[in-house]
Amino acid sequence: MTEMAEENNQAKEVKKESFIVSLKKEASKIVWPSKKSLKTSVKIVIISMFVFGLGIYCADLFVNKAVSMLNSVIFRLIG
Repeated sequence: MTEMAEENNQAKEVKKESFIVSLKKEASKIVWPSKKSLKTSVKIVIISMFVFGLGIYCADLFVNKAVSMLNSVIFRLIG
């Protein structure tokens, strides 16, 4: 039993070492953006969020008006 447990522990150690080695290898491939590129990307994201938010707000106003007009028409018809 102890031999099996020892072999199992050795296999786990090999897996851990293999994982750490492959993790270091993959981490060395990371390319970080330049400061200028990062600033440009942040500006694009902020402007896009503002534009999409404004679009959603306008769509919400339109739907709200349409529903309230429909509600008033139905109320007048039904009583």
